[in-house]
Amino acid sequence: DVEFLRAHYGVESFVYFSQHAAREHGRLRHLRLLPLFQHLTPHLLRDVLRLAHKTCLYLRTYPPLHPAQQMLRAEGCVHDCMVPLAPRRQVVYPLGELGHNAPSWRIMQQQEAFAVRFLSRKLTLEPKVVLNTRVVVVGASLTALAFLEVLALCPHLRFTSLTLVSPHGFPDNRIHGDAHFLSTSCPPSRCSDSALLAVRSVVAVVTGRMVALQRAEKWVVLSGGGRVPYDHLIIATGLQHQVPCPTGAPLGGPQTDDLQTDDLQTDDLQSPQTEDPQSPQTEDPQSPQTGDLQPGDLQPGDLKTPEPGDPESPQTGDPQIPKTPQNGDPQSPKTPQTEDPRSPQDGDPQTPQSGDPQTPQTRDPQTPQTGDPQPLPGGPPPNLLTLTDQRDCDAARDLVCLELLETGGNAVVYGGGLDLYTCVETLLALGVPGSRVHLVLAPPGPAPAPCCFGDPEVGRAVDGALRGAGVPVHRDCVLARMDTDGGSGRITSLSFSTRGAPLHLPCGVLFNFSGEGVDRDVFRSVHGASLVFDGRLVVDAHNFLTADPAVRAAGPLTKFSRRYRAERWAHACYSSREVGRALAAAMLALLDPTVEPPTGRPDPDHLIPEYSLPRVRAGRLPGGFHYLHVSKPSPLPPVQPPPSALPLFQPPPPPQQGAAVVTGSVDEGNYFRIHLDRHQKVDALTCLSLEPLPLSNYLCLYGRHQLLLNQLLARSQDGPTPDLYSLTPHGSQRRSQSCAVIGPGLPPDLPLLHRFFREPWSLALFHDRFPDLEQEIQQGLESLPLTDEDPTTVTELIRQLAAGRPDLRGGDPALFLRERFARSHARAALRTSALNYLSFNRSQLPGYMPRGPL
Repeated sequence: DVEFLRAHYGVESFVYFSQHAAREHGRLRHLRLLPLFQHLTPHLLRDVLRLAHKTCLYLRTYPPLHPAQQMLRAEGCVHDCMVPLAPRRQVVYPLGELGHNAPSWRIMQQQEAFAVRFLSRKLTLEPKVVLNTRVVVVGASLTALAFLEVLALCPHLRFTSLTLVSPHGFPDNRIHGDAHFLSTSCPPSRCSDSALLAVRSVVAVVTGRMVALQRAEKWVVLSGGGRVPYDHLIIATGLQHQVPCPTGAPLGGPQTDDLQTDDLQTDDLQSPQTEDPQSPQTEDPQSPQTGDLQPGDLQPGDLKTPEPGDPESPQTGDPQIPKTPQNGDPQSPKTPQTEDPRSPQDGDPQTPQSGDPQTPQTRDPQTPQTGDPQPLPGGPPPNLLTLTDQRDCDAARDLVCLELLETGGNAVVYGGGLDLYTCVETLLALGVPGSRVHLVLAPPGPAPAPCCFGDPEVGRAVDGALRGAGVPVHRDCVLARMDTDGGSGRITSLSFSTRGAPLHLPCGVLFNFSGEGVDRDVFRSVHGASLVFDGRLVVDAHNFLTADPAVRAAGPLTKFSRRYRAERWAHACYSSREVGRALAAAMLALLDPTVEPPTGRPDPDHLIPEYSLPRVRAGRLPGGFHYLHVSKPSPLPPVQPPPSALPLFQPPPPPQQGAAVVTGSVDEGNYFRIHLDRHQKVDALTCLSLEPLPLSNYLCLYGRHQLLLNQLLARSQDGPTPDLYSLTPHGSQRRSQSCAVIGPGLPPDLPLLHRFFREPWSLALFHDRFPDLEQEIQQGLESLPLTDEDPTTVTELIRQLAAGRPDLRGGDPALFLRERFARSHARAALRTSALNYLSFNRSQLPGYMPRGPL
């Protein structure tokens, strides 16, 4: 299995395979040592390698319940002296079209997922830096997992106290084939499987929920009463779908005139003083701001409005620090003390004063009002399913198969966003008739709600699939009442307020996707610890710091401080994995003694950092469609002002720059859309197919220039271009009815695009080491001179041409640059780098190598 390990794990980051024979690789299965001799483990393994005539040693680690893991007998000291290997992203090969050019079966064989640790003779002489700092991570979101992955894969560091606090423990990324209830922002792949990462052996998992935070003692209080001490606390719980609360509005007739803006947001239960029109929104454009807060959790007096001239008030634009006195919890010296006569005492609710310009008028939360969301007495009913992770999806599948299909009740899917449609498709796939699946869409919030699919064509296809399956769709509905069985407490019927007649539905099970917000326990912990909460947890843009220097936070849970004046940008606008890796880099700069700590402020100009990875959404939609949408980070949509506040003259929106290449159609199930920016780089793509998509391959297209895509635009002008994707046999090119290029200066009609990204030439783009080749070529263009007589580099020549070189004399700059580059040293270096790249990765790219000498 040496070739398999070389192709699937980063072994070559530590050794060159050309310097080690195949017989010099060994696998460690069992090792038992007395505690007295465990500190001598590196010396023992070095002598074992010498006596066995081995140079490389591997240790496989399977998931805890795997049968192979039960047979392994290896002490923890072995894990400490070996280095973990990171899994490599794999190329999805079109085996039917490659033929004999496909990689060897030793590389393509499917094996059980496992993590690998590695040791060589050189590594036995390199000691690791032991860090006993207690790092506690709350939440098992994508941001938290990316943070732990970076820390656990550091080869020169050994963390002895990494702890993960999560309600369901360590997440399981393996998704069952019939439990795709939730869409995902990170498509499942073998590279993201937790079983491939050597994290479980480093991270201690504590099952529980954070209910309180003691900043003075540095304790995290859990729901079961336990306490977890920390030196550095990371809060990355993300956002979860919240349990809906019926409004209790009367259902006697049409509700168009009675519904207010706040009534339509069924889960927006936060205090009006925390409602910031520019606070970060979730990826779901129809979800409210903070849907987890109940009336009385945050009162209007909890946040102090800065008075002019107050020496203790923060500067203009800074978020305010809520004051919530806790019994026995001393205030942190970092937190400014405020005196507010209107602040509640021991949970006593207060009503904002009349005429306060900072606080809108609200009703007393203790007095029930018609149209107010009412909390559910006794907790959620057993047939109300609020899905947050894969374990909830597995439980929902069991309930549908064991109860719903036998009893014949209705499945009501309520809320907004992409998760609604993936849930409907899963219910239809499990055998629930379409007439018994009711899709109830909540009304949009104050911000304009764009299409949740990112493309109107996808929405049109999904609407047609819902009509074809017989699924009733109800729009702009607000949950008003739940009728439950007095004995079991199960929901029997639901009533919704609409803009017309009320909607009454019998209910066998309710799938709730009514909004994503901060978990209630997390909010109470943060608010009780006097951390700044302004709709989201306020953090520093570069160091991820909260008001407490020992507490950091990242992910959609957070927002940037107001001093950055970037209210429309937050961590929710970026890739969660990239944010988690940036958080790990900030922590390693503080903990790693081999890295010099940064000097000075990282943001002297109060600028937010830039993230480059795209935002990804994928899932299975009604009609059997496989959906993928990749887009660049974009700001949150602005809140739409009321019509009376709109100016008399509104400037037209700026024209969209770039071009859109569209092929296929949603009717045929082969829709593919690529958008190019003004620099002709891919900044967005949307795929809708009836066949499974090679997700890891298509993610590599983002950020690539169209010239790297085999000159996509130039080939379209010369003749028919292959389709962007197609699963037809090799050689059978079919014609598509819809194909166009939209953009200035481009041909109005593009010929058929067929099987474009399944051709053998594109495999090099999908390889995980192609970015290394790009970086090497870029360095050569910036350092190598054009000729021996002319020391100018290609990069400098491009800058001179852009600035207007005087000796060009009105000629064509592109032709001039092409002629100079053809005679330069950089061209030969570029050719050599490309050939070395293909030669070094010949095992995975066999079709590129020539058979004879060059």
